[in-house]
Amino acid sequence: MNAMDAKIAVAQFKPSPFLDKVLDNNLLTHLAIMKQAGQCGVTLLVFPEMSLSGYELERADTNPLTPSHVAIQTLQQQAEQLNLSIIVGAPWFNPNGKPYIASLLIRPHLPLLVYCKMHLHAGEEKYVSRGHSYLDFEHHGLHIGMAICADTTHSSHPLHYAHLQADVYVASVLITEQGYAKDSSLLQQYAKEHQLMVMMANFCGVSGGWEATGKSCIWANNGAVLAQAEATTDMCDDVDFQLLLVEQIQGVWQAMSHAGTSINS
Repeated sequence: MNAMDAKIAVAQFKPSPFLDKVLDNNLLTHLAIMKQAGQCGVTLLVFPEMSLSGYELERADTNPLTPSHVAIQTLQQQAEQLNLSIIVGAPWFNPNGKPYIASLLIRPHLPLLVYCKMHLHAGEEKYVSRGHSYLDFEHHGLHIGMAICADTTHSSHPLHYAHLQADVYVASVLITEQGYAKDSSLLQQYAKEHQLMVMMANFCGVSGGWEATGKSCIWANNGAVLAQAEATTDMCDDVDFQLLLVEQIQGVWQAMSHAGTSINS
């Protein structure tokens, strides 16, 4: 793994509780987090599952995103201003049926790439369709594979990227306290088995009726914990988001964290 000036990060934040303004409010939070990440020199920033819309499955088909959506255009503009690549989550328009749960890879001066969740949790199929294609990309000398939540419960998913000699496995998730021990153990296991750095971005707080537990985490490619965010219950009331950052210094990945308040608080 030879990262050329890469500083990669996961964002953990409290999603907006106001359903009538959820996308607008979450967009403002994304922009605030991106600004801080840019000030820290981050080159790739990963957000949780359905980070723009919140995990609001019953509303997924009301306004699924398309490439021309104003939110995507706004994020693209800020990404170019900050020279920052981001992975954000939202329902994605499907011309052949129910929308997808998607992660959107937005990069400065490059085309939008969209990964659609391939493995659904029980009940999600009522509202969304399954994706059918993996997505991996190059970033500053790193080969990165993308995942969304339930994808990570299928060992074949990270194995696919390992066969492609990926360096990093990024997972955008919504994980509750009840599921955290099992899900995080799997991700740590993948790091060890496949020599992958594994990055998991989780919400902190309630979204779609589920209480996300926070504790976003980055594991080194030997399974060691490089950085972990606070649990939802431990976060201060005046802190809306946390950033976990890792960068390679003299061949060794080192971590730091930052906390902040979004501009719509």
